[in-house]
Amino acid sequence: MAKPGPAPQTRTPRVLLAAPPGPAAAAARRDLDARGYLLADAASVAEALDALAAGKCDLAILAAELPGRDPLALIAEIRDRGYALPLLLTTPAGAADLRVRALNQGADDCLDAPFHPGELAARAGALLRRAGFRPAGESGPVLNPQLAIGDVKLHRLRRQATVHDAPVALTLREFDLLEYLMRAGGAVRTREKILTTLWSGQADSSEHLLDVYIGRLRTKLADAGASPDFIETVRGVGYRIAT
Repeated sequence: MAKPGPAPQTRTPRVLLAAPPGPAAAAARRDLDARGYLLADAASVAEALDALAAGKCDLAILAAELPGRDPLALIAEIRDRGYALPLLLTTPAGAADLRVRALNQGADDCLDAPFHPGELAARAGALLRRAGFRPAGESGPVLNPQLAIGDVKLHRLRRQATVHDAPVALTLREFDLLEYLMRAGGAVRTREKILTTLWSGQADSSEHLLDVYIGRLRTKLADAGASPDFIETVRGVGYRIAT
């Protein structure tokens, strides 16, 4: 009689999205975020390797055009370092030879860009299910409809923030900004990264406007009973959530 496999993991998977800023990365981020994954972002090979070294990623999605290293060399280095997490490589259209070599090098899946909306998240889900992320009675990975740090909670499906379980009225941009910072789990988000990730290409995006939104968030959260230092400024770098 065959022995039963390991029980599925019920925590929320953390996905590393390593891709240069742009419309394709923004679309991929929306796709993955809609599935409720915790996301870690990297815009270069160095950032991707740092994220993996932190040891909190369950799946890595790598763009072939990620600056800093040939994609095949990057896959080889990831495997040489002993990281066994699933790897999905997005490649330019028609790059069949690259896909074959990437799979032989250690990638678990490849996907041609541009890809159909939803396909990237579906493939990510398939890889994560193989890795054991499947809640009882469900066919997909565990979703994370709520983020909580201290007394501040985000109900992502309802797009509602609460402090001490009391609702806090946030605008769309304020909610997106707070969610992005909380998803980092206390890691610093640079000002450039915030603007590029959340509001890339929008005419009214600027560092001054970011400061305005941070100020509004701090005021609203503090008025609701959160610590005035819940959102910390890292001088010359960006912002982080105090944990």
